[in-house]
Amino acid sequence: MQRIAYRLTSMLYDGIVTNSHAGAEFARRLHRLPQDKARVVWNGIDLQEVDARLASSRQPAGQIFPGSDLKRLCMVQPGKDYPLALRVVLEVMACGTPVVTTDYSDVRRILPFSEQVVSSRAAPEIAGAVVRCYRRRAELAETQRRWAEQHATASASVAALLAVYANYAGSLRRVRRERQPAGM
Repeated sequence: MQRIAYRLTSMLYDGIVTNSHAGAEFARRLHRLPQDKARVVWNGIDLQEVDARLASSRQPAGQIFPGSDLKRLCMVQPGKDYPLALRVVLEVMACGTPVVTTDYSDVRRILPFSEQVVSSRAAPEIAGAVVRCYRRRAELAETQRRWAEQHATASASVAALLAVYANYAGSLRRVRRERQPAGM
């Protein structure tokens, strides 16, 4: 029934906005859309709020497991809640903590270095990636934060969404001009 409703309403929209490229690809297949009709606008996070939380944090992980040589790792099993998993990755990136993850959704597009994404769920491969990324942690943390500042803020999301609307509004104006009779 849902697919029938999609087909019946498909002529009523000019495009679809999704929050990931994986979601855009799913929408293209589901709605049989051409490539240019599904736009991606990533969700934004409030970097100032993340920074404020960090500044006021007592850093409980450091209190529970003290030691400057201790490596702490946060692993997220995305399951079917990809938006939550992506938000966690974005927040960790904003915090200046290097991220290593298994491959899911748009994480390869988000993380700046390919070695941060492990193709398999094999423990030795994940552990190897953690060790390699730990060695480059300062570079990864800086690059991740810069990416988050450029692409993952609420203002970046708003700007991207406005660009999508401007594109569709421009298309609509062109169609209206083409439909007007000559001399009007």
